[in-house]
Amino acid sequence: LRTHTGIPLHQSDAAARPPVSLKCIASGAPTPHVTWTLDGFPLPQHDRLVVGQYVGVGGAVVSHVNLTGVRTEDGGAYTCTATNRAGKTTHTARLNVYGECGRCGTFNITHYSSSNLVTASFPSALSSLTPGAAYVRPMSVVTAVAGEQLTVHCPAAGYPLAKITWTREGRTLPVTARQTVHENGTLVVTRVQKTGDPGTYTCTATDKQGRSHSAAATVQVLGEW
Repeated sequence: LRTHTGIPLHQSDAAARPPVSLKCIASGAPTPHVTWTLDGFPLPQHDRLVVGQYVGVGGAVVSHVNLTGVRTEDGGAYTCTATNRAGKTTHTARLNVYGECGRCGTFNITHYSSSNLVTASFPSALSSLTPGAAYVRPMSVVTAVAGEQLTVHCPAAGYPLAKITWTREGRTLPVTARQTVHENGTLVVTRVQKTGDPGTYTCTATDKQGRSHSAAATVQVLGEW
């Protein structure tokens, strides 16, 4: 299987909130099935986001995510996963969305393939950019397996962010050597335990202007370990 994501170049008036299109091309035998996630969770359901796909020349599956009226909360790590009987492969690109830019005329959205980074930039007036307000998307129930590793990506948007923190039942993590909170907002819990690890985990993102936003996930643990 082979996948590729590309962000076409768009130009639009800054106030018009331009569209963004992410494309994933997958080929294989048998024909792969392509799915998308955002920060490890299903894509949000709203009328500004449309997912489509078609089979192109040579039998490759071309899947795309189209976003209109892009908002700060649309930022995050978009992953396409191609699966067939032979295996599975993924590719991830991050979309960063700044806040308003009052003195900017047009801007570009560019895909930096070397770092899998997509950033909305205003080359004519970078100093006019304001940070996008911190926002954490709602999270579904997260299921872990006792004895295995749990990894949860905080679905935070807003760019640039000052910090991302996690708490469990009101206590700031990490509180044990098995817990690690990475700078990008990823929470890792090793050797998950049936007692002590289930509960409500809250992710809080704070932007450069001190604005914070939080969302919580319920972690369930299966198994007897």
